[in-house]
Amino acid sequence: MGAGYPAPVKTRKTMNRIFTTIALILGCLCLPATGRQRETINDNWYFFQGDAPGAEQVNWQKINLPHCWNATDSYQTQDYYRGSGWYRKVITLPERYRGQQIYLRFDGASLRADVYINGKYIGNHKGGYTAFSFDVTEYLHTDRPNVLAVRVDNSEQDIPPLSADFTFFGGIYRDVWLMGVEEVHFDMDNMASPGIFIETLQVSGEAATVRVHGAVTNRSTRERQVVFTREIRDTEKT
Repeated sequence: MGAGYPAPVKTRKTMNRIFTTIALILGCLCLPATGRQRETINDNWYFFQGDAPGAEQVNWQKINLPHCWNATDSYQTQDYYRGSGWYRKVITLPERYRGQQIYLRFDGASLRADVYINGKYIGNHKGGYTAFSFDVTEYLHTDRPNVLAVRVDNSEQDIPPLSADFTFFGGIYRDVWLMGVEEVHFDMDNMASPGIFIETLQVSGEAATVRVHGAVTNRSTRERQVVFTREIRDTEKT
């Protein structure tokens, strides 16, 4: 399976049968063979601590992700900074992503993140410890650079946990990914999951029952025919 999918199910060579149940929710029919692609966009960001009155009116600090603005003050004082910070990055869409559905995936930003592309509001995520993603296809320019801006806020808010015996660090502290999929693809809007799931229902020394399930989304304007393949390999990849 390609990038973004769970690792192949590990089975023992002594297993002589595997039963796979595939449950696909098909709004329309089709699954291209090219699959999805993704890459991190962690390098060459700019950061400003506080609320910026205007993008061109502040002194941006050049950084790479992952980044946390409490990396120093949280170890020096109990009154560490809890507030907002802005991140900016210029993205030029690689040619190989043209014609695909484009997603941005954030592995973690604490505690609230508001995302903008080219000055347009995309959406927000509340919670510092879970991944989130957005379909940004319609917001991206394909013929010129794009400006991605993210406002992150770790101030005291009505976002669990409300209190704890640890520091509420602020920032985009995990990877950010640019992802591309074909118009017909496994659902990318299911809580930032890869859209396909593998369950091991029963395992013994001789056999295993595995369930593979997911949802397929069709973003094209016509019905398409599905061709679904799957591989189950043992630890020696045979």
